Amino acid sequence: MKELVARHGAVLDEESKKCIVQGELPKVIYVDKLCEGERTEAMKYFFGMIKKLDSFHLIQHVGKEINGEHPRKGRFLQQLSE
Repeated sequence: MKELVARHGAVLDEESKKCIVQGELPKVIYVDKLCEGERTEAMKYFFGMIKKLDSFHLIQHVGKEINGEHPRKGRFLQQLSE
């Protein structure tokens, strides 16, 4: 993440990891934030970008919660992705 921030000309406060200068850094970045572990509200703005869950990973997380033996699981996930 630090490489991405540096590449876009942003300047970080090393202690808080928040942006001092935004540069060309996007304001929103789509990531699989649930795979990063526990996320606090403060981490939402970590490195100066608002992190949002992309639709692909959202569907994956929904699929993990549904019993694999459910007869309509596949069709349900297929319809979600359309």
